Amino acid sequence: MPVRRASVLVCTNGERVTGYDAKTAQQLWTLPDQAANRVAPSSITVAWHGALYGKVGGGPIVLDPFWVSRYAGIAVDKNGTPKAYPVNK
Repeated sequence: MPVRRASVLVCTNGERVTGYDAKTAQQLWTLPDQAANRVAPSSITVAWHGALYGKVGGGPIVLDPFWVSRYAGIAVDKNGTPKAYPVNK
């Protein structure tokens, strides 16, 4: 099974957070994204294993572009079971 490896450069500019492909400099995504009902974190605290950790409205948030879409986010419950959480508009 092939292993997917990706390098993303993340930049902040005021209230925007943008991800770029590290090899091509192509823009991959930008937050906030009103069309997808996604807000930008107020701060990014650390990047670890492909996920960005930060805060929104004083609460923690984890950004992982491979596990979030405009329809749902994938996370695990307290038992470690994967769950799909619908995006609320």
